[in-house]
Amino acid sequence: MRQDSKSVVVDRRPIGYPTPLSRTIAASNNATIRLRGFGSFAAAARFCSAHDDLRDHLRSRQHLNETVFLADQQRLFRARWGEVCAVLQAA
Repeated sequence: MRQDSKSVVVDRRPIGYPTPLSRTIAASNNATIRLRGFGSFAAAARFCSAHDDLRDHLRSRQHLNETVFLADQQRLFRARWGEVCAVLQAA
């Protein structure tokens, strides 16, 4: 139970439910664990920036709230994936 300046506030989280602080710590620990496979922070940064560029290239929406029909998404993805495969085969 927490006391506020005006009234008493009851914390209604179930027993064992993580607090906001523990969730933040867990998220940062998970991010650290994911970077263990890389030899250095620079290698992880190179991978992440390349991954983001590829993800942006394959994304069908240009704006956050833009509506794109599923058939159009699939067609765009197939066309863009073909471009990526062609570039990788040429390299």
